[in-house]
Formats: sequence, structure tokens, C-alpha cells
Amino acid sequence: MLLYKKHIATITPLTGIYLASGDVNGVGGLSATDVLLIKKRIATITNSFTVGDWLFNNTPFTVLNADVTQNFNGLTYGDANGSYTPPAAKSMENSAQINENVDNAAIFAIETVNTASGKIIVPVHVSQLQNLGALQYSINYDPASLQFDGIDNWYNGIEDVTIGTPVKGNITFVWAADNDGITIEDGTLCNLHFTVLKSETSSISWSNEPTPAEFSDYNASTFVPTLKDGTIEASTGLKSSENTTVGIYPNPGNGRITITLPESGQKEIKVYSLLGSLVYSQLTDQTSLKLDLSNLNKGIYSLRIVNRDNQNTITKKLIIK
Repeated sequence: MLLYKKHIATITPLTGIYLASGDVNGVGGLSATDVLLIKKRIATITNSFTVGDWLFNNTPFTVLNADVTQNFNGLTYGDANGSYTPPAAKSMENSAQINENVDNAAIFAIETVNTASGKIIVPVHVSQLQNLGALQYSINYDPASLQFDGIDNWYNGIEDVTIGTPVKGNITFVWAADNDGITIEDGTLCNLHFTVLKSETSSISWSNEPTPAEFSDYNASTFVPTLKDGTIEASTGLKSSENTTVGIYPNPGNGRITITLPESGQKEIKVYSLLGSLVYSQLTDQTSLKLDLSNLNKGIYSLRIVNRDNQNTITKKLIIK
């Protein structure tokens, strides 16, 4: 399965019958949904594929007035490296059912970060996600403005994500669940790490190139979520022409903090754990606010401030000692 993941993420390509063996749902191409179905069959959660068990690279030949010996190569579906040798031929009833385009109101949003230079963290926020079983997608960024440094803080249960960086400006992701689907009502999918190379506004966007986006639930039924792009703002704050710096003091600290906010109007304050769980939420129209988060465990948290009037968002790291 790693070979299929690496092909989808454009890390190591498969060709010929080895590539075709991964299309176990018979839709005409290899995707993360196929990887999910293969995983479920290996774990004996299911016992068949829609396409059956065997694939052959049939080659046409001509029989004239003599005996002909013709060899065909064959693979079991899901066997990318040809390692399986069957002990004996046996029939298996094909009972797999694939339901496509299930209803799912999931929203994947790359958050906007306000900074001028240096290292930044760009959270990918998810809400209303039910029973995620597999995903694959590409994220594009401007390599002249940003340098990609890595990814961490995956939501609890999403492990062994295959990540490709085929060229600067493209990041590809492939993942399929092992044991159960993932539900995220409101949390962080992952954090993208960049170094800002130029103090100018640039975008980070979802893309179908080079890896086309596909999402499915744990039953291998695909769905189409809402995908929202993010922006790296050129200024050091929000769009207000006034002082736009958000202050958090003390940070690090014991959780009793004072926040100075740059804009008037109603703002939403949310604090997330490293696992993406929402641990604090408040609405305020103040420009200076005292919070008592001393009841939280020691560690690193993500503080997100959203202006309800213009939807500008600032994300800050909060450390409780």
C-alpha cells in the first residue's frame, strides 16, 4: 500500500499492470479510496473487491497452423510489488458495494496568517467532518514568497500520512484510515510550517494538481467538502490602518494572560490543544481582555482570534508552563 500512496503523492510512480492493480473499485484510476479498500481487505474487514481478484496484461496473438505458447502476466488486485503467490485457485463471490457522493458538510479551511517575515505556522482548520476514511489533495503556495518547512500537529488518529513535495510550490497528501473513521466537529487537521521570504501578500490554496483532491468516508463513499484557501498577509496584523499588533502577556506563563486586540467590533477568541481540540471559547467586543486558562494542562496551545465584522483571523502560539 505504501507504493500506491507514494504514486498518488507523485513521489514514486507506478506503471503498467502494477499501477492498474491498485484500481480496486474499477473507476479507472488509482486514488486514496482504493488504498482504503485495500487496507480494509487486508484487515479482513471486507473480503472482496468490485473488480474481482485477478488482473492480467492480456496481449493479442495470432494462431495459424501450429501450436502457440503464450504467457500472460497476472497480479492479484492490491498487490503493487507482485509478492503474492496463491496456494491454490479458488472462487470468491464478489459482494463489494461502492456508494459514491454521500452527504457531508465538512469544511477544510487554510487559515489566514498575518506576518511580515520569519517562521510562521499556518493551521488547516476542519469542521463538521464525519467518519473520514481517506483523503488525498494538493496544496499550492508561492515558492518565491514562502519556503515550506514541514507539517506537524495532525489530528489525533490521522497517522502515517504520505506527503510529497514533487516541486517547490506543491505539497501532496495521501492518507487512508486503518481501523475506524475520523470525526472532527471543530479542530485543527494539521499545521503547515513556512519561512516567509518576502514581505508581500501571498496565497496558500487547495489544488487538484498534481494530486487530484478526493475525500471518502470509512465506507469508501466519496464526498465533496468545502475547501477554503488561506492568505499570508503582508502586514503584521489585520487590515486596519491603526496599530494591528496582538499582544499576549505573559507568554509563556501560567495561563492567566492579558490579550490586547487591535480592532474594535465583536471578536471570537478560541484556544485549541495540539490535538486540535477546542478547550476555550469566548466572544468579546473589548480591545483588552484578561483570560484565566490556568486550569489547562501545561503545554503548547493555538490561540485564534476572528473578527466577526470582516472575518480577519490571527493565530498565535500560547505556551502554558
